[in-house]
Amino acid sequence: METPDHAQRSLDGMVKDLFREDEIGAVIRAHIQLENLLFMWVDCLAPSPTHVKKLNLDYDGQVTLALVLGLDTTLGPSLRAMGSLRNAFAHRLETKLDSGTVNNLYESLRVVDKQQAQEMFKRIRDTTEFIKHGTKFLELPPGDQFTLIAVTLWTTLQAEVLLVQQQKQKGA
Repeated sequence: METPDHAQRSLDGMVKDLFREDEIGAVIRAHIQLENLLFMWVDCLAPSPTHVKKLNLDYDGQVTLALVLGLDTTLGPSLRAMGSLRNAFAHRLETKLDSGTVNNLYESLRVVDKQQAQEMFKRIRDTTEFIKHGTKFLELPPGDQFTLIAVTLWTTLQAEVLLVQQQKQKGA
C-alpha cells in the first residue's frame, strides 16, 4: 500500500525529473507516472485485478476502466488529453510543447485542478531553482506550464489512489 510519505517522496522526485527533462522526456515520464497511478487505482477497485491485466488495455482503455469503476468522470478529459499529447510526441517528430498545445491541455483540466496548478505555481515560484520566469502561471514557458499541469494531475490521481487504498484496508 502506498503511504503518504512514499507519495510525497515520489512527487518530489517526479517534480525534479520533469523540470530537468527535455520536452519529450517530460511528456513521456509524466504519462508513465499517471498510467502507473491508474493501474494502482484500478487494482484497488477491481474485484479480480488479475483478470484486468489479461485485458491488455492501452492507456485510454485504462482511463475508461477507471471511469467505469468510479473514478471521477470529470478527470477523464484531462487524463485523455495527456494520453493524446503523449501519442503526439511518440508518433510525430515535429510535436512541441508550445503555448497552443499546453493551453489545450490546461483547458481540459477541471476548474479545481486549474486553481491547484495556479496555487502550486505561487507556492514554488520563489522557493525553487526550477521556475525562474514569470510572475503569473500563464507567463511561464510552455514546458514549465506543462510540468505544473502534470504534477497537478499526478497529485489529484495520487490522492484518489490513497483514498481507495485506505477504504480497501478498512473493508478488509
